[in-house]
Amino acid sequence: MNVQRIKQRASEVLVNYKDQYLRILIIVMLLNLVPTIFSGYTSTFATIIYYIVSFLFLTVSHGYIVSSLKMVRNNGITLSDDDAFVGFRRIKDLFPTYLLQEVISVVVMIIYFIICIIIFAIFGSSFMNISYLASASTSTDAMVNYILNLFMTSSSFSTLVLMMLLIGVVLMVIVSLFLFAVPYLLEEYHMGPVECVKESFSMMKGHLWDLVRLDISFWGWMILVGIIEMLLSSLLSFVSIGGLIASIIAGIIAVYTYVPRYQLSIAIFFEELAYYRYNNVY
Repeated sequence: MNVQRIKQRASEVLVNYKDQYLRILIIVMLLNLVPTIFSGYTSTFATIIYYIVSFLFLTVSHGYIVSSLKMVRNNGITLSDDDAFVGFRRIKDLFPTYLLQEVISVVVMIIYFIICIIIFAIFGSSFMNISYLASASTSTDAMVNYILNLFMTSSSFSTLVLMMLLIGVVLMVIVSLFLFAVPYLLEEYHMGPVECVKESFSMMKGHLWDLVRLDISFWGWMILVGIIEMLLSSLLSFVSIGGLIASIIAGIIAVYTYVPRYQLSIAIFFEELAYYRYNNVY
């Protein structure tokens, strides 16, 4: 797929009904931040509340999907603030699919975590055996070898940990790429949860790198906004809700810079996939 052409079309689509679209994006962004209100506390009760609220707000981001598809399909005239709250209004229909999407990601990470524990146990035992053998000698040369082995095994173990963490991140990125089309299929074709997941995996085969390239083209803005948020969090650290304020300001900056084009671009990306797969027209 031509990333530049997709982004160009997103810019053209954004010309019409831009103000209402931005308004919806801001509302959805603010709603997504609600669970974070309870994330800064260490008490068990606050943690429970955080997970409950996050659970209830799982479908909030569907407002991005609905509004973006309306814009892409030249139906922006029907945009309204209600689109920002569609995740709540249709939670009964949306929740099973969004929950399944999250469950798949969690299960994959649990399986990978178990594999990591097994690998660490195996290699950890090997490192301990090497150190034990080295320390069993009393000669000067043996002591030198012991120090060298200890350094090498510690370095190797650290490298192994970093490598496993990197693999875990890559694995989660791949899973999220395969699940990319799930909410769009749910909205456009009203598929069931399992069918959405299966179809998304099938649809994304051969197109993972296309979506990665599209995401990478927005990394500059994403990194910049992330830096701004970190700086604001540091400056507002003396305020109990400083982190939340920083997130709101950074979110607003993101909406007025790259988020509209990004959301429209990935919606267009899906539409192109759907066109070739189902022979649909925009």
